Parts: sequence; C-alpha cells; structure tokens
Amino acid sequence: MDIVPVISDPARHWFENISILIMLILLYNFIPSRIYRNKTFWFSVFVGVIFCFAAAMGILVPWTGTSHPVIGLNGVLIPLAGYVGGFVSAGIITIFFVLYRILSGGGTGNTPDLVIAIFAATVGCLFYELRKRKIILIPPVFEIFILALLFAGITVTTLSFFTHDGGMDHPGYLIGHDDTGIVIFFGLFLLGFTIIQIDNKRANEESLIRYQEHLESMVQERTAELSDINAFTQATIDSTADGILVIDPEGKVKGYNRTAREILDIRSPDETKEDELMISRLIQYHMAKPDSLDESLFFALPEENQVFTTELTSRSGRIYDLSIAPYRVHGLVRGRALNFHDITEKKHNEEILVGMNQKLHLLSGISRHDILNQISALKLYLYLLKQNPTEQEALEYYDRMNRTLRLMQQHAESSGEYEDIGIHQPSWQNPGAAFLKVAGSFADQGIKFSVSDIRYDILADPLLERVFYNLIDNSVRHGGQVTTITLSEECKDETMHLIYQDDGAGISSDEKDRIFKKGFGRNTGFGMFLIQEILSITWITIREDGIPGSGVLFEMIVPAQAFRPSLEK
Repeated sequence: MDIVPVISDPARHWFENISILIMLILLYNFIPSRIYRNKTFWFSVFVGVIFCFAAAMGILVPWTGTSHPVIGLNGVLIPLAGYVGGFVSAGIITIFFVLYRILSGGGTGNTPDLVIAIFAATVGCLFYELRKRKIILIPPVFEIFILALLFAGITVTTLSFFTHDGGMDHPGYLIGHDDTGIVIFFGLFLLGFTIIQIDNKRANEESLIRYQEHLESMVQERTAELSDINAFTQATIDSTADGILVIDPEGKVKGYNRTAREILDIRSPDETKEDELMISRLIQYHMAKPDSLDESLFFALPEENQVFTTELTSRSGRIYDLSIAPYRVHGLVRGRALNFHDITEKKHNEEILVGMNQKLHLLSGISRHDILNQISALKLYLYLLKQNPTEQEALEYYDRMNRTLRLMQQHAESSGEYEDIGIHQPSWQNPGAAFLKVAGSFADQGIKFSVSDIRYDILADPLLERVFYNLIDNSVRHGGQVTTITLSEECKDETMHLIYQDDGAGISSDEKDRIFKKGFGRNTGFGMFLIQEILSITWITIREDGIPGSGVLFEMIVPAQAFRPSLEK
C-alpha cells in the first residue's frame, strides 16, 4: 500500500496565501525607472505602499482559508520590506499592520502579531543597512536565505512563548508548531527570491539602458568629432586659393571647395540636375576653349598614376593651370582630383616682362637712331660755321643747332617716360577722375571739359593720367579751335568702351592707322605711340573712329577682366 503524504488544511491554506503574495508582489516590477534607479526616499515609499497593498489583499479578500482579520502569514512582508526599502518601507507596512490590527478590533494587546511585526521590521532594516554599507558581501540569495531562516526562528520562538494552551489555531494565524517555521521560511524565501529576480531583471535592463545611452553618447561624441573634423577639413580646403574638385570614374562631381564652386559656378545638388554636375559639361560651359582639353583625362583607371597638367582660360578671361591626378581611397582609385591654380597674374607678369624687354630693345634702337641723326645735323652746322658764313647765315645755323638740341632734349624726356611704362603694378583707377585731374593742367586753354557718368573702374598702368594728358595735348596742338572735350563710357557685349571726343578738326582718313606708330607726327612722334603702349599693359586697345572735320573720337576698348563697377561714390 502506497503511503501518500497528507498536507494539513492549514498548511495548504498558508501555501495558497504565499502564492497570492508572490503574484501581488510582482507589482514591485512596475516602480517607475527613474525612481527605481536612484533608490531614494520615494523608492522606499513605493516599496512600502506595494507591500501594504499585497498584505491587504492577502488579509481582506477571501481567496482561501487564510482570510481572517489577523496579520498571520502576511507578516513575512515586513522583514522583506525592510530588506528592500529600509526603515521607511518597514515603517510603512508595520504601521499599516498595527492600524489594521486596531481597526479590526484586535486591539494593541501583547499578541504574537505585534511582537513578530516589531522583530520583523528590525531584522529587515538590519539586513538593509548591512547590505547598503557593504558589511556583508555574499550573494543576495544567501542574504534572503539567512533572513528567512532568522525570521522563521523568531516567529516559532515567539509563537511558542505566547501559546501556553495550544489553542491559537484559527486558519489565519497558526498552523502548528511543527509546520510554522517551514512555512514561514519558504514563504519569505520565495518572496525574497522573487524580489531578487525582479531586481536582477531590472538591473540587467538598467545596464542595457545605460550601455545603450553610453553607446548613443559615444556615437554622438564621435559624430560631433567627425563633424568637427569634416568642418575643419572643409574650412581648410575652402581657405585655399586653388579650386579643388573631386569627380568619380564617370566624371560626375562628388565634392568641391569654395573656389572651385566660384570658378565653375556649381550650385547645390538640390538646385542642379544630375547631368549638370558632369565635369565635361561644366568645362564646356565655363571655359573659353574647352575643346583643347582631352576629356579622357577625367576618367580614372586603377593603373593610372600619372598627373596630367594643362592650361585653361575661363570665359571671364582668368587663366588656370589645371592638374588632374588619381583620387585614391585606401589605395584604390575612386576618381580624379582636379586642381585649378589661377595663374592669371603670373601670365600677366610674364607678358609685362616680355613687353618690357621688347620696349627696352625698341627704346635702345630709337634713341641710338635719333641721337645719331641729331649729331649728324650738329656736325653739319658746325662744318658750315667753319666755312666763314655771313653773319645772317651764322645766326641761322646757330638757331638750327638750338632747335636740334631742343629736339634731342625732347627725345630724351620722351624716352624717360617710355622707360616708366610697365615698371609699376597696374592698379584699379577711375578714368573719369584721372581725366578731370589732367584737364586742370589745361584750364587756361578756354576748353570745356566734361565727363559722363563713369560707372566702372579700369585696371591700368599708373601712367593712365599720361594717356589723357597726351590726348588733350594732341587736341590742343592739332585740333584747331577746340572748345569742348568729353569722356564717356559705353558697354558692348563683354567689353567696356571709353570714348574721348573733341570738336576740333579731326584726323584725316589716311592718318587714322598711322598715328599710333612710333615716330609719326610733327614733334617727337612719341605722344600717341606712348598712349597705345601704356594701355596695352592691361590689354586695352585704342583706335580713332572720328569723322574728319568733326573732331577726333578715340575709342579705348577695355576687356572684361580689366574693368569692374566703380568703388567711388
């Protein structure tokens, strides 16, 4: 015959009560994270309230035979509350039990309920402090085990002391001395183990949250660092004077700096069609002679290592030294890097240097030729004076010798002016202001000088004033009865035309093409030639386009790169 262990009804009711408490204690899991994480006063309050609610449900609701207006087995919540939340939690649930005991008619007499409650609160708080101060360093499961064992011993001892007649056996209070300790121990241990599991679960969740926050913080820091690095890199690239541009193997623009954007007028991707970001299209549109560039240079192949260089001129007249090199990422060719280096000033200086060498050679030839001619004339007059001329003839020879010397002096002075051309750096000047300044030197000639609204400055040699001086001097010397001289401007296509006019006799058609040649004229032959040479320093050309008999009309044609809106107000 099999022997089946029989569990007494009180014991079964007590285990049912424990099961209900375990389910109710799961409310501990729903303490708000910000309160649970900090473990402050409000955490202890939450623990006390949750445990009070669990005790109330275990006492008041008729779940099982344990429902009775006494504390009974629900007292295991007191040490557990002290262990989890400290003095505040233990105080809240103890006060709840005492008040309940009074309100239920049990009074405050010397009963096991109250004695056990006081001991339970003290033991629970003691373990809380030991754990908080890290005096005991054992796993939480062992702490609960010791707490449950200690509380079970206290409960059995207390019940034994107060039960003299063995009659305290109603279901909500006592099982029997043999079963009480076991039920109390397992009840408290199960509840404590449930709390530990919840703590472990929430600790893991908090660790994951903190780790996630740490990762997010690291990502934000790295993102900020990368953003700073990218901003620094972009600022460094943007601060360079060269235009830097990166294209992919298909020739599509993938990146560029501020200078490159200005050179090729690149707009943002949101404002630009995809085909408009192709380098061949940008070169074709913005460069003056795009066909001179081999487009195959834009396509990068892995085996290519050579850096190609070429020269391009933009439609605005700027000259660029373009270098094209493979663009590599981790050793692999990902496209091409283009560098636009502005060499306009360099080219200009080279042209000036070549021009100055030509002028020095020309000046040397002119001076030598003119001086030899004048010396020959002087020798002739000296020879004639030795032939015993008459007094009248001698005076005429002396007069011619003086004129020859004056002519030699004028040649020397003109040569000095010619030497100054191109010596100094061209600068931006307002032609109207320069014209009026020079006009003041002819104030006694009875000529009215006027300037139309000059809206542009021009890039010219510092001898620009000499240009206007020679033009006005030419009008005074050869224009006859000149009464008005005007300077105006007119824009045509991409050039600006400065127009000098007077109301004098003008220039005959057969002389229009010869007046700017060296040596042409009645004096030194340098005046108009100097004008042309001074203006040519900055690519400005001059021509005479007036009607003979109606005054001169000198048209100075200024290219796009040599004029800009005037800065003078």
